[in-house]
Amino acid sequence: GAADPLDLRSGPKGAAAPVTPSDQQRDQFLSEKVLAPKSYKDPAWDAIEADVSKLTGVPQEVMRAIRTVGERSNDDQVSSAGAKKTTQFTENSRNLFLKKYGVDAYSDNAREQVLAQALHLKESFDRAGSWDKAMAGYNGGPSAEMGANKTAENKAYAGRTSAAVRAGTGAAGPRAAARGENRM
Repeated sequence: GAADPLDLRSGPKGAAAPVTPSDQQRDQFLSEKVLAPKSYKDPAWDAIEADVSKLTGVPQEVMRAIRTVGERSNDDQVSSAGAKKTTQFTENSRNLFLKKYGVDAYSDNAREQVLAQALHLKESFDRAGSWDKAMAGYNGGPSAEMGANKTAENKAYAGRTSAAVRAGTGAAGPRAAARGENRM
C-alpha cells in the first residue's frame, strides 16, 4: 500500500509542530458543547478528535489510537490507578492540566476531554520528539517517553498504539482506512 504520511518519529510530513491554542481559541472551541459519548467505540469521538487535531496539530490518528487500542475505557470507567473518563486522566494530571491550560479532562464536554488529551500528548511530543514516545508517555509518564518505563503494561500499550497508527487504521477498522479517514 501507500506509505503512511505520519512519521511516528517526527510527525506528519510537512506539518508544523503541535501548538497550544490561545485562551481565546480554547474558549471559542469549548463554547460548542458535545456530551461525551458513553462508549469509547462511539464514532462521535472521531469527529471530535478531527476538530481537536485541526486546533492543536496533534495527529488525529494518535488520539484515536490512544482511545481505541490504548486506553479502551468508557466514559464512566475508573482504572485501578484512579484514572477517569474516556481519556483516562488521573486526578493529579487532571489538576495539572486544569491549572496550566484551563481544560478539565473530567468534563462531560467531550471536546474538553479530547483537548486535554491533545495537550498532554503535545507536552510529551515536545519533550520526547516523537509520537511513538508521546504515546508511551501518555500511559507511563515522562520516564516512558525516554524509554525508562519497562513495565509490561507500558511496553504493551506503546506497542499497541504505535502499531495501530502505523497500520493506518487507528483501530477504526479497515473501512475507515479505505475511506481515507486516517490519512493526513
